[in-house]
Amino acid sequence: MRILEGPPHTIHSLAFAPDNGTLYAVHERVGVHAWNLAKGTGETLRVGEHPVFGAFALHPSGRWALGRLPGASTGNSDTDHDARLIRLAPRKASRINFLGVTGCDIAFAPNGKNLVTLGHSDYDRPRRGNGREYRIYGWKATATGARYAWHRDTPEADAKAWRVAFAGDDALLTEDRVATGPMQYGMYPTKPHLRLRSATDGSVSASAEIPAALVDQLLASPDGTRAVVREGMRLWVYETADLSKPPVEIAGSDQTRVEPHAAAFDRSGRFLLLAHNGPSVRVFDTAAWREVRKWKWSAGTLRAVAVSPDGALAAAGSARGTVVVWDFEA
Repeated sequence: MRILEGPPHTIHSLAFAPDNGTLYAVHERVGVHAWNLAKGTGETLRVGEHPVFGAFALHPSGRWALGRLPGASTGNSDTDHDARLIRLAPRKASRINFLGVTGCDIAFAPNGKNLVTLGHSDYDRPRRGNGREYRIYGWKATATGARYAWHRDTPEADAKAWRVAFAGDDALLTEDRVATGPMQYGMYPTKPHLRLRSATDGSVSASAEIPAALVDQLLASPDGTRAVVREGMRLWVYETADLSKPPVEIAGSDQTRVEPHAAAFDRSGRFLLLAHNGPSVRVFDTAAWREVRKWKWSAGTLRAVAVSPDGALAAAGSARGTVVVWDFEA
């Protein structure tokens, strides 16, 4: 077990590079910190003089990432370019006509060919209302950047897709907040729904109401057969082949809000790790959905977790910027 002391700001997410030797930690306000695990050294991820920040998604090849750079236009104009597709070696950035990366989910398909974002772009004009409603966008990742492919509105009033996850290369899971009644006090009452969508055009093939009041995280098993919805420490597990089937519920407190990347599957899908908003990480056997192990350290409140692509390492990030890395043996 190793403890890496990064910038003293909450870690929102962690991502291992495909070579298993680099770990990216996304820190609140200060950006992305890249750790060389063999040397135990780290540095702020920069493109030229500019640090990369915002939500961060790593391409499966490890050559690309999606993030933001300071100084990007955020005005309501025809030249909005808030996100960057970043070539990591050498570090160069190309613009992707998209806004809304901060605070929203972004995801690459496992084969790296598709990219999904939540926010807004100039590619889909004309827009409704003031043009700032969030939509779901599909992009094709190319050798030179990202090419706009499609976008989708959620059909219900005041509905927004807040969470996204790929369930395989061609299927997409989204959590949409659906209006359940007339507007009250300037807002619609809403209820989260789980959608199974085509990654080709965003069309919905199946839907289910989620029992949670709020959804902190949506993730899919590596083989795409199961979807996990997390509210705090409470989990619901759906079979993607039949969303109408009642989900398996794993009890836990739903009162504590935790970062959107507090849970992660190992590469086999046999285990799910959960950073427990305390000094521990719990491990669930996904065959029976029972807890089989718990790790505990003196590294602060752990908020995010990840497992390396080869399954040999796991990492957890804390609210004080510390990263714990250990040999993963469930």
